[in-house]
Amino acid sequence: MEELDKRVDLYLQMIDPSLVGPASEQELAAFAALRELGVIVARPMLLAIHEIEAPPQAVEELLRLIVHRIVTGYLGTGAVERRLSGAARSIARDRNWLKVMSSLEDLNPARDDFERQLGSRPLNKIELGFVLRSVPMSDITPRQHEYQYVHAIRPRVAPDWPGFPDEDLTRWGSTAGNAVLAS
Repeated sequence: MEELDKRVDLYLQMIDPSLVGPASEQELAAFAALRELGVIVARPMLLAIHEIEAPPQAVEELLRLIVHRIVTGYLGTGAVERRLSGAARSIARDRNWLKVMSSLEDLNPARDDFERQLGSRPLNKIELGFVLRSVPMSDITPRQHEYQYVHAIRPRVAPDWPGFPDEDLTRWGSTAGNAVLAS
């Protein structure tokens, strides 16, 4: 508890990035992104990265790994959570974030797998909106736009929608293809 108490200001910023505290602008942007995505499993790693005063790219690489896992697989599995908590412990112990991130490389999908999954894997509206902002901005911490929404190409519960059968909605409705078709 003493160790956590020393970091309470930073931890509170992870929960609410608008609070004043020790986090850098890059860390706050990552905290906001993770909050939007509903990801809390990365907090121990973020604490460890901050503690060793790693460069901003450490936070970006962690966030990129998390977003890639969200798009291509499942982030919240027990095995992934154990790996991330073990990574946090290693960063704190060895004070070497690069070595630890390299050890997590097997969790990061290949680019072609990421692109394929992004085009076909269903995502929830928050995840899809995040990715659809991130890609054109070329930024892993895209700013939220107050009026930006993911528009559905057709309502989910609309029987006999002309020219758009349920099978097509199942395939495209929760994917990046939805945004392309809606645009």
